[in-house]
Amino acid sequence: MWLCFCLLLCLIGGLLLDSYAKREITKTIVLEEKDGQSAENEYVVKNIKEYFYEGVQKEEGWIAVEQDSEYIYALKYIEDGYEYQKIDIGQEKILSSLVVETEPLEQVKIAPGGKYIAYERQYPFGVELVMYFVEDESQLTLGAGYGCSFAWSGDGTRLFYTFVDEGGTDYDANTTWVLSCFDTAYPWDDASMIIDVEGDIGIPKNIVPNRDGSEIYVGYENANMDTNRQDWLFLIDDFMVQDNMAIEGKAAISQRLLNLPEEVILPIQFTEAGLFAYGEGEKIYLITNLEETPRINVVDEIDYESIYVCENGDHLFVLKQEEGTKRFEVRILRLKEGKVVTDQLLYKDVSQNWADAVVSMDDRAIVLKTCEYLNEKKYSFKITRLEYGDR
Repeated sequence: MWLCFCLLLCLIGGLLLDSYAKREITKTIVLEEKDGQSAENEYVVKNIKEYFYEGVQKEEGWIAVEQDSEYIYALKYIEDGYEYQKIDIGQEKILSSLVVETEPLEQVKIAPGGKYIAYERQYPFGVELVMYFVEDESQLTLGAGYGCSFAWSGDGTRLFYTFVDEGGTDYDANTTWVLSCFDTAYPWDDASMIIDVEGDIGIPKNIVPNRDGSEIYVGYENANMDTNRQDWLFLIDDFMVQDNMAIEGKAAISQRLLNLPEEVILPIQFTEAGLFAYGEGEKIYLITNLEETPRINVVDEIDYESIYVCENGDHLFVLKQEEGTKRFEVRILRLKEGKVVTDQLLYKDVSQNWADAVVSMDDRAIVLKTCEYLNEKKYSFKITRLEYGDR
């Protein structure tokens, strides 16, 4: 009997060790102080929560965080379509799930907060842009074209979009493209703002709104390769509504050409501090004073892979794959007046490839989605929530 009991203990211990060996794959690291900086200038991870699942396809960019909560939203590819799940990452359980779409999807962008999903669905002559309303499980087709560019405001209330016409990509100053805005506060068709803009209708655009969607940067994709590069700033006031109907002149809209220098390649995020962008020579730029004469400031030179910026613009995250390995690291850079004052290693995952990340709306956590290839038809996914704060 005693021998059997010992064997049972060994078996249980072995299973537990095996389980820990598979799940104990993260480390939290805070760098030592540098250049006499005090520990007050450093962030630390306060809490780590993880959720594991398996999928049949590599999904990227399909996560969101509910405001002021630990709930995570994830759109997952399933055999008969796409399933949208609300996950309590603290309890590691699914709170709700619904099938969003059965047709193949192209781009997918979940609104910050998780209440809406915008996605491209295949169309006979290109793609159509669809808005999905999670609360009542309904959808609205916003239009169709040869291609589409779209982006959410930082608070998840306004969707800005423009379609690409296959009429050509040769620059023609006489052509006009249209920037549209769907405001979720007024979800009827005639409440959408439509702005006619002179420029090439055949070139895809980068659209980067600020937090409340009152300022929007728009520029040509591959701007540094285009001799006819153009950049715009749009300023939009709130809708004017009377008797639950949008009225004529419902929004005060102004626009201006920015003509940013060639060194600015790709926008990252429009924050309270200004517009962050990738630049030549692995530089990260902060562009301020956009409404008057833009000022370009070099934040840092980073051997970057992906950058994620908080809404205030006072710190950013650098996600970097370790060369020649499957490991990746998350660095956090604290900024003051557009300059880096602290650069530290915040977290390292030692087993999987990162797929995407999102900074929570309350600026208390960054959520990472990593994946690991299992076989031709299956991936293992892990969603990690890193709650962070001052030391």
